[in-house]
Amino acid sequence: MGATEIEVLEALERAMTTEMEGYQFYIAAAALTGDTKGKEMFQVMAKDEIAHFHSLKLFVSQLREKGTFQDGMKIEAGGKGIPILPPEESLQERLARNPTEIEALKIGIDIEAKAVKFYSDMLTKGNDPEIRELMAQLKHMENGHLTILQGEY
Repeated sequence: MGATEIEVLEALERAMTTEMEGYQFYIAAAALTGDTKGKEMFQVMAKDEIAHFHSLKLFVSQLREKGTFQDGMKIEAGGKGIPILPPEESLQERLARNPTEIEALKIGIDIEAKAVKFYSDMLTKGNDPEIRELMAQLKHMENGHLTILQGEY
């Protein structure tokens, strides 16, 4: 694999990490929330995030096995991929500072908006149809999460 493919794999692996962090955050938010509707919403979000993680994991595994991209794609950000979430503080730490349902919604809106931007950026970086399809699906799902959270806020 060339440098471009490695950079894309790094970006996809970072996306996997972020999806797992999102899953853990939504589980924590569901536990915090006393409202039944809010609890169910956060549980559905957690389920979706873990499904995204598994989709990305399978895709990365297949890319590693195939060893190439059709047209290449490059994510530029210090050779490490584009961070979706700031690395300095975990989502659970942010929620722990202000453990309220409103804060959980604010954090959820923030992370979903960043995820939509990340997957949108990934769509503009190359022409590999498999990557574009996966990124489009993930962007659509994250945008749906963003809309739900904004409606609840």
